[in-house]
Amino acid sequence: MYINSMGAYVPKERVTNESFEAINGLTPDWIYQRTGIQTRSKAADDENADTMALEAIVNAIPGLPYDIK
Repeated sequence: MYINSMGAYVPKERVTNESFEAINGLTPDWIYQRTGIQTRSKAADDENADTMALEAIVNAIPGLPYDIK
């Protein structure tokens, strides 16, 4: 078995550290200093593990060295 192609999918919606200040009182700088994270991806209401996996597959197909059929 070989890995012939790789695909990825990242949801378009982003959540910033500012969003967490009202929830848990942690400042954006506090979060960034400890994690290095400034924003996170957030799945849309119509996205789930299955739909995102299928998008990653669609993204991987053009990299295949053979016809998918």
